[in-house]
Amino acid sequence: MNADLQTALSVFLIGMLTVFVVLTLVIYTGKLVIWMVNRTVSREEARHLADHHRREAQLGEAQHHHLPAIIAAVDTITQGKGRIESIEWIEQ
Repeated sequence: MNADLQTALSVFLIGMLTVFVVLTLVIYTGKLVIWMVNRTVSREEARHLADHHRREAQLGEAQHHHLPAIIAAVDTITQGKGRIESIEWIEQ
């Protein structure tokens, strides 16, 4: 076998092995982070987040750009103590 071809094959194999090892580390690190978050976040917090995401999905795309301003206004007026339960758009 030619020395150049042997060098190219060894560099290729080392590169592929490195990619495999790095991707394996990324996968298992992600699984570890998910496991840790699931153990630390309480069920009530998870339910609250799920309700929040459900409410955002119900708003639709047309009104979605108003949501940050509404949240900021409620947070400012109530000094962080208020919580938005639902938002209903009234047709005029």
